[in-house]
Amino acid sequence: MSGYRMVIANQLKSTFTYRAHVLFQILASAAAIAIQYFLWRAVYSAVEGGVDSGLIRGMSFNQTFLYVSLAATMGVLMRTWIDWEINGQIRSGDIVMFFFKPVDYHALMFSSAIGFMAGNFLTITVPGALVIFLVLGAKVALGWNLLFFALTLIGSCLLSFLFDFFIGTTCFWTQSIWGISAAKEVVILFLSGALIPLQFYPDGFMSVARWLPFPYMYNLPLTILTGTGAFSADWVRGTLIQLFWVVAVFLFVRGYYRFSLRKLVVNGG
Repeated sequence: MSGYRMVIANQLKSTFTYRAHVLFQILASAAAIAIQYFLWRAVYSAVEGGVDSGLIRGMSFNQTFLYVSLAATMGVLMRTWIDWEINGQIRSGDIVMFFFKPVDYHALMFSSAIGFMAGNFLTITVPGALVIFLVLGAKVALGWNLLFFALTLIGSCLLSFLFDFFIGTTCFWTQSIWGISAAKEVVILFLSGALIPLQFYPDGFMSVARWLPFPYMYNLPLTILTGTGAFSADWVRGTLIQLFWVVAVFLFVRGYYRFSLRKLVVNGG
């Protein structure tokens, strides 16, 4: 366990190595949030009731802006880049070294992802939240929704890592993942509600998407957070479904990883 903790600590420290890079990331995140604010303000200005009381698919301006802006900060938080890290290790041949160490490679990559996400949380998510709530004045109900949001956010991070690790493992077969990784990003972007709330999509699209794990990455936690603070049984049901998907995807990815090991060919070294 000490080895995994060291990986987490080293990855977290590496986030702060280039301070100018961190500063520009914060500024870029703040600029993106500001663009979302004025874009959706213009959209709601054209709706009956305006910014103050207008609704689109049952969502107010404050709910929509809070959703899309937090989705952007969550996107940075949950992007582990583990798929590209594995790809680089295979191309360089460095991946072989990990199989001679008394560690589980899957757990090692998870530790690396935890450290990376923790760094992103401190450098991007927290400053972004300060801009959203303190500078632009977004409001969120205080209640049980905060607890369920935190729980489902953890589940979302786990799903994000598992999908990234799955794509990285695919590199055992293909030696390159550029197109596959790009396709994965597009699928998650549209099916998870990371781009806009799923409530804005056609009903037929939503009826299909709800049977997939992707809506439980973004749409579930953000819908919980932007709702009322009063307890809802739907949150419990959604959290349990997310937990089911975390376990199911983990078992699939773990099995796929073990099967793919026999196909690994290393050309570097």
